[in-house]
Amino acid sequence: MVYASILSGVKYYPNLQRLAGEIAWRSNLVILSKVKEISAKEYYLQAVKEQGWNREELTFQINTQAFERHRLAKKQHNFEKALPQHLAEQADLTMKDIYMLDTLGLTKPVLESEIENRMVSKIKAVMLELGYGFAFIGNQYRIVANNGNEYFIDLLFL
Repeated sequence: MVYASILSGVKYYPNLQRLAGEIAWRSNLVILSKVKEISAKEYYLQAVKEQGWNREELTFQINTQAFERHRLAKKQHNFEKALPQHLAEQADLTMKDIYMLDTLGLTKPVLESEIENRMVSKIKAVMLELGYGFAFIGNQYRIVANNGNEYFIDLLFL
């Protein structure tokens, strides 16, 4: 009876319970102590499960507001014009609006080539920031257009 009164007014979230059971207890504690909104909790639980974030990476992502940057930000794209609705929604969810490149150690504006050099030297950390599903193909990737003109893509991700 006392147990029922303690839980009165508390909603039951079976998806959160399932996800919480699939990740490390220490990660659960970080999420419980730092994240208040239910949808944000679900985002971080899912990210830990799918992307293998350790407690340190999870804390970094929470502190840099990954949920807000990834799910709540209005992103610029043409997905809804170019794709069917269900694919447009899925593509939008995989895209981030703002990337936190703190791992590059930039403290002042630098040339694009310097950003590229630092990204290549720290590609693992950058790949974790970009999120699940990206593959680094190369830098200064050469392509040749139909007219024979040669172009170089700074950083190519798939």
